[in-house]
Amino acid sequence: MRRGVNLDDVFELYAVIHALQIHAQASIDYLLYTCAVLKKGVETPLRCVDELVREGLIKEEEGDTLRRMIRFRDIVVHRYGDIDVEKVRRFSKPAGIEK
Repeated sequence: MRRGVNLDDVFELYAVIHALQIHAQASIDYLLYTCAVLKKGVETPLRCVDELVREGLIKEEEGDTLRRMIRFRDIVVHRYGDIDVEKVRRFSKPAGIEK
């Protein structure tokens, strides 16, 4: 349990996943907007990240984080059944706290 959210409760777990999806989508929208303003002719968020890294506008490590976020969002939106619930639980658990 973290901050009053019980990740063993399926409803609460998927509410957290949905909130993460919304935040990821907002970041993706901002990335695509940034590439459009910079007149980068990219068609996908992943290509946008690649272009920003290539131009030196973001670091490779930042690009890797953004790519993982984009892939997470794609799984949540397009392959909801492929979500590894145990990974979400492990990721969401604060370090040093055992259930």
